Amino acid sequence: MKKKSIRIKELAEALGLSQGTISIVLNGRGDEMRISKATQKKVLEGAKEMGYEPAVRSRRRQGRPERGDRLTIAVYIPYIPDVKIIVGRVLYGLQQVVLEEGRPIDLLIRPYRFRELEKCSRLFSSQSCHGAIVLGMSEEEDIPFLLKNTFDIPVVLYNHPTEKYSTVSVDDYEAGRKAASLFKARGHERVGLILPTNLNKSGSLRKMGFMDGCRFLGLTLETAFLQEEYISTEGGIRAAKRFLEQGKALPTAVFAQISDMAVGAVKTFLQYGIRIPEDMEVLSFGGVMEAYTEPAVSSISMPVEEMSAECLRMVSEAVHNGDRRPLTRVMPLTMNFRKTCGGFPEE
Repeated sequence: MKKKSIRIKELAEALGLSQGTISIVLNGRGDEMRISKATQKKVLEGAKEMGYEPAVRSRRRQGRPERGDRLTIAVYIPYIPDVKIIVGRVLYGLQQVVLEEGRPIDLLIRPYRFRELEKCSRLFSSQSCHGAIVLGMSEEEDIPFLLKNTFDIPVVLYNHPTEKYSTVSVDDYEAGRKAASLFKARGHERVGLILPTNLNKSGSLRKMGFMDGCRFLGLTLETAFLQEEYISTEGGIRAAKRFLEQGKALPTAVFAQISDMAVGAVKTFLQYGIRIPEDMEVLSFGGVMEAYTEPAVSSISMPVEEMSAECLRMVSEAVHNGDRRPLTRVMPLTMNFRKTCGGFPEE
């Protein structure tokens, strides 16, 4: 059969299969969608014989997309039920670039299970998209997968600097150090730390920054008041209760790494008669929900929407200019002083 450029509809009709089946196989998802090996072989051999070529790959062979051409950018988001608010903010930032800036970009949302990014390996390809943004990777499985592979599309990591890939991030170590500096400036001596289990790189850096800051400034952080829990409001409640079970003098200031955990901890301390901020000040690393609790929780926040928007701009530029050198853009942190903790005293 003479090779010619055909559409997926024509290929499906020639092979007697649905367009959906053809698309799944050509995008490398046949095994994932439980399509038989025989059918996958039929599709791939038929596509080769009839000269079918996916649109994205065809454009790449003609050269890099011109500015103004429509791009398809895949966004890999981990399935972690208790970080739904952050995911919504990330998506809002991406929408701003597409709608407010008018960039011709189609967003391809690809959920993956935390620690199982490698299962998406065949999708990191010019056959399915022009570029990719990846969020929420685990240190043990997902990052090693990315570092050991080289893809034919630009990839940008959200808040995870590496030597291999571009990233948009904040200085997480500085966030932890700044929390310790604030507590010292406000006259505290005994402090506590509530953080999630299974820390990723960002969380580990915040923990390190806080603990280093405490040591340098002479703040006491007892092991009993360093509590790890699951990322949730309930996790913050359990951590706070363990503080109360120690039978020791409580810290007068506590840094909670996650918004949900801070809210749970504040609720628990108040229920047990701990006055906030009179007996204990609480500072969170979080976003927007702290402003709507009672009392409103003070926080160090990262610009989630701006970071995801910058990721999309960065990967789009890499597609157009073909430059794969890793770039790191560090976004500023913001201190939000509310009812649970005051600001730095004036000199």
